[in-house]
Amino acid sequence: IHVLEHVFDPVAVAHELVRVTRPGGLIVLVVPQTANLHEAPHHYQNFTRFWVEELARRLDCRGVRQEALGGAWSTTASRLVLAPLAVAGVRGRSAPTRRRGWRFWALQPLAALVTLVGVPASLLLSLADLEEEANNHLVVLRVPGGPGS
Repeated sequence: IHVLEHVFDPVAVAHELVRVTRPGGLIVLVVPQTANLHEAPHHYQNFTRFWVEELARRLDCRGVRQEALGGAWSTTASRLVLAPLAVAGVRGRSAPTRRRGWRFWALQPLAALVTLVGVPASLLLSLADLEEEANNHLVVLRVPGGPGS
């Protein structure tokens, strides 16, 4: 889980997962749709539910389960919580060579205020979230062959 965004060719990795899984076996993935930059410089992409559906088709796997984890508001809360890590230059959360101008630093007090107000508000709104803006997708695929195919 949480690996495909860190490999340059996730479809090739998915094909390998199918190859090493017994016929009729299950592959469980969690893939991000709106993840903040993490594990930089090895964060290459995020995935929509449409990508997941197309992946299952290309692998000839049957989707057993696909569930949106979070939505627009929980994603907003996540971004607000994690943004200060990038500001602080935490390894893996920002580009090490990134230089920020005076406007960026001048606006940081406002950014802190938005974070303090926005996180609780976003978490409250996440109680009735928009699944089409999922933070992550939980995906369970059944490999062709074997029982249950």
